[in-house]
Amino acid sequence: MEQTINQRIDAIISSLNMNQKVFAESLGKAPTVIYNIVNGRNKPGFEIIESLLKKYPQINSSWLLTGEGEMFTTTPILTPPTPTSDSYLQEYLKKLEERFEKLLSQKDKLIESQQYLIEHLESRLGKLKGVTDGAKVLPLWSKKIVKKETQARA
Repeated sequence: MEQTINQRIDAIISSLNMNQKVFAESLGKAPTVIYNIVNGRNKPGFEIIESLLKKYPQINSSWLLTGEGEMFTTTPILTPPTPTSDSYLQEYLKKLEERFEKLLSQKDKLIESQQYLIEHLESRLGKLKGVTDGAKVLPLWSKKIVKKETQARA
């Protein structure tokens, strides 16, 4: 059974040790474009074929278009797609940093709202004596007061 051009493009991606996203980025295309081609939803247009053959000159154009001959005109260069991978990682890192900054901002806003709520409640209730003194927690009632109240009730 003869391969379709869609299947040949999928074979190229595999032979270059890439995934569809990295391959699409190497051609300057959206990953969905390559996904739809590989899955047979769309046929590749002239622009895709042209950019593929310019970017990867070792691919046999006759094989790509007709399936005749070998996939590569020479031994394939199996170098990892460093610039594209690096740009993907840089983009991902940037997104993570933005998300982290957003979470920090949300945390700060939450702390501020909690501090406001505490201050509001303290002003409404009056600050309880003996609750805190600096960093150490003090008891609300001393043992003497509890004993006196117990004796008074009896």
